[in-house]
Amino acid sequence: MAPILTLIVPVDFFNSVSLNFIIEIFMNKIIVVFLLTVCCINCFGQRPVAPGKLSGANKAGNFEHIEGSYAAVNGITMYYEQYGEGETVLLIHENGGSVASFNSQINFFSKKFKVIVADSRAQGESDNDADSLSYELMTEDYYALLEKLDIDSAYIIGFDDGAVIGLEMAIYHPEKVKMLAIFSARLQSDSSSVLDASTDLLMVYKQMFTDSIKAGKKQYKSDLLLTNLSLHNPQIEPELLLNIEIPVLVMSGDKDFINLNHTLDIYKQLPHAQLSIFPDASHYFMHETPMLFNNSVMKFFTKTFQDRDVNDTLKFK
Repeated sequence: MAPILTLIVPVDFFNSVSLNFIIEIFMNKIIVVFLLTVCCINCFGQRPVAPGKLSGANKAGNFEHIEGSYAAVNGITMYYEQYGEGETVLLIHENGGSVASFNSQINFFSKKFKVIVADSRAQGESDNDADSLSYELMTEDYYALLEKLDIDSAYIIGFDDGAVIGLEMAIYHPEKVKMLAIFSARLQSDSSSVLDASTDLLMVYKQMFTDSIKAGKKQYKSDLLLTNLSLHNPQIEPELLLNIEIPVLVMSGDKDFINLNHTLDIYKQLPHAQLSIFPDASHYFMHETPMLFNNSVMKFFTKTFQDRDVNDTLKFK
């Protein structure tokens, strides 16, 4: 059975999007359910902070953000917030996200670390001066932010696009990364890494944003840039992962739209890595089950890291 995906669409898109294009996608490999909502969706991929029900030990509680700051970095003005004291943890959000993406993580990690969370380029309160986006460009934004804040190195947690940026930070600026925890990472944007249904859905978004911009709705420029970013990037050569010397926690859910084999390939290519595949977990696992996610990452950051050794599993304690 084809996967069923939910697409939340601003009503004004239907003034410009081609009906034939929607039908073509609808008849393809996926079933797209259009929920017509009268809501403000300012950015592609912007989703509820907690799309799933939270209960019991998995409930992280509400979080109120402090007033943040702005830093001039790499040609843009980048919005960021700081919490807590101690060694630095840098949180990097998903495509179309913002500092609010980590509402269930900031308070938890700020009890032990100094937490820095920012809006990536062209998202949230951060602006953009480029005609196109790349993960290399966004990696340089975060590198410049750490430099601006006089942070020599940090623990990094990256989700979705943030996972890609985290990997590139470890590749191109290894001195800035102490340890790296990534959820839903990918090295390419083709069918070897991402389910075809996800790519088809992005094509629907691209057509909508393109038609809206042609109709004079310039506010969707950033949305189109972010959609094209996901469609055509990243393009990371797997061999580059061999150069990452710091410990990496590779995480995914067994219901994520990132192919499980691709996640395993990333794990196998990294010299010093641990792997966590969470059962019955979607792409939004860190929102749906935040305390399990948080505790897994905290354990990784605070426990002495040991490389995997199959012989260890054969020893009786």
